[in-house]
Amino acid sequence: MAKAFISYKHEVEPDEALADCFTKYLIKQGHQVFIDKQILIGQKWPPIIRQKIEEADCLVVLISNHSVASDMVIEEVSIAHSLKKIILPVYVEYEGNPPYDLASYLRGVQYKRFPQDGNESELSEQLHLAISQNQPLQGDVVCVQSDKVVALADDGNAVQPHVELAPPLPAFDPQWLQKLDVPGGPVRLKSSFYIGRPIDEEAKSAILREGETLRVKGSRQMGKTSLLARLYQLARDNNYPVLYIDFERADQHHFTDIGTLLLWLAYTIAGSQKTNEPPERYWKGPLGSKDKFTEFLSKEVLATSANPFVLMLDKVDRLFAFEYRDDFFSLVRSWHTNRAFDNTWDKLNVVLSYSTEAFLFIQDLDQSPFNVGVQVNVADFDRIKVEKLNKLHMEPVKTTQEIDALMELLGGHPFLVRKALYDLVIQHFHFDELIKKAYDDDGPFSDHLQRYMLHLDDQPQLRAAMKSVIYEHTSPTDALFYRLRSSGLVRGTDRHSVYPRCGLYAHYFKKHL
Repeated sequence: MAKAFISYKHEVEPDEALADCFTKYLIKQGHQVFIDKQILIGQKWPPIIRQKIEEADCLVVLISNHSVASDMVIEEVSIAHSLKKIILPVYVEYEGNPPYDLASYLRGVQYKRFPQDGNESELSEQLHLAISQNQPLQGDVVCVQSDKVVALADDGNAVQPHVELAPPLPAFDPQWLQKLDVPGGPVRLKSSFYIGRPIDEEAKSAILREGETLRVKGSRQMGKTSLLARLYQLARDNNYPVLYIDFERADQHHFTDIGTLLLWLAYTIAGSQKTNEPPERYWKGPLGSKDKFTEFLSKEVLATSANPFVLMLDKVDRLFAFEYRDDFFSLVRSWHTNRAFDNTWDKLNVVLSYSTEAFLFIQDLDQSPFNVGVQVNVADFDRIKVEKLNKLHMEPVKTTQEIDALMELLGGHPFLVRKALYDLVIQHFHFDELIKKAYDDDGPFSDHLQRYMLHLDDQPQLRAAMKSVIYEHTSPTDALFYRLRSSGLVRGTDRHSVYPRCGLYAHYFKKHL
């Protein structure tokens, strides 16, 4: 029979009970089923998780209001998707469509609903048949948007009128940006819990000027994409044509070579901006792909636009891994240089968002966009902002001493502070209980911490560097220091004086690495 992996959100009902039910039924039918409860105390679970997904024929994932905000569920689905495993989603009392991270892996996959599509026994039998036949479920198809959404929360999650406070998403959900239209449009950002920073105003000022290159830099989960969403809406409110492209979610085949990449970008721009001529008209001549793209952008977009066209390129550090990276970024730099000679290029505003230090990969920064224009550095919250966020959540952290303890634990980490406040308000944690269980493998931050453990286990050099940071406050090399910092694990200005990003990381990784 077949092998199956069950992915679900722990300590949440009915998710956990349903995962147990499916596991028992499928084992009874003769399938080999892995659920993480089978990992014994003392075993190193990160390699076991990856190994079991690799061995599985399919992954059953329970989609609920809590699991869509789980770092580990998202990571497990990501691994299965990358290995081209059959994914069998079951929506557990979940309405709408999954947020961006999950939707990008589940787009077009058929799913079943619990309880609408049957009771536990009926759904278990349908899973058994799908697994036995090595086929997807027969049901509705996962989409990436819903026309019913009218507002977004501060993390890009869809606002549901009957839900007072939703679990914070581990990554901003930008799939709605195309609906963040002109004033009165169908979707608006609702900033109930958004904490503005001085860099917001600097970035907003830059985006409305003509001929700007804006660089947004910060570690993982600092709020870069959330800031981009606000810039996107500001541009649309001022009738600026704007396009957001997330390189991390682009299909691998688009990155084959620079010609393929630029042609894909051209088609994406053409579809978004409804250009008069398609890109292939410009790709017929003898010019190189960089010149072809530049001519297409100039004639089809900039020359016909009354206001500057805002091109937002998110997570451009994905391109650092390719040999043509210098060619691509020298092209972006050339658009900046062109503004001095051709007023047409004042109609282009470029926004680059990234985490990794560019100088580690770019041979000549003077031929790149990383030392021109306006740079904004997105950082963790300071104490004043954490106190403000606490007030917006109706002050579940009551005293100065508790704020001190929260800062010592989380260090102003935007996502983790939101997660802590959510658990205090909605999950009814007592503050002392939150602090006590923070480092546990089944605690409030376990999904977040375990995702990092999976990644560190896959990269022995990075794992060793993190241990060095914990015990010696140094990193073996500059490159490893910058990789750790860009991943959001450490803070510091150089490898000789570097510390875990927050007390939670220091304590947890000291115990587990």
